[in-house]
Amino acid sequence: TDGVAADNAIGVPVTTGSAVDVYSAITVKASGGDYTTIQAAIAAINGDTTPTTLLVDHGTYGAVSFGYVDNSWTIISACGADLTTIDAGGVGDALFTADSLGTTFDGFTFTGGAGRGFVTNGGSVTINSSKIHGNVGYGAQIQTTVALTDVEIYNNSGGGIITNGGSYTFT
Repeated sequence: TDGVAADNAIGVPVTTGSAVDVYSAITVKASGGDYTTIQAAIAAINGDTTPTTLLVDHGTYGAVSFGYVDNSWTIISACGADLTTIDAGGVGDALFTADSLGTTFDGFTFTGGAGRGFVTNGGSVTINSSKIHGNVGYGAQIQTTVALTDVEIYNNSGGGIITNGGSYTFT
């Protein structure tokens, strides 16, 4: 179940007598999803205190910016960084977070930032299995706690990472 309502699954459990948890996700797709942009999905769930997962289909999406998040969000690409891009289009930052508590981005390319690929300002953010390149400024400006795992940062004209009162781990 998703913790809210019981879901019935069809099929045989892997182990007799075992249970399988099925988590619901809000989908972002060019067509046929719950939302057509990541920004619209975030606007719709902002203020919800339930941990939320956004599952993003392949494609190129516009810049993402959000403020205070009082829960854990997981924003995950269904197809990985090679096929799922957040592109600022030469205006602002590809990703800007402020006071985000426990937000995870997994499997995106962050590019096209006139400022930076991504900026964190307060809270804690995790970036997994992603690429940050093609930004006019730095690849990342970190002003909070950030965990970067399997992240490639390259070809950003301002440099890779700048910290401004923040810290990061890179694995």
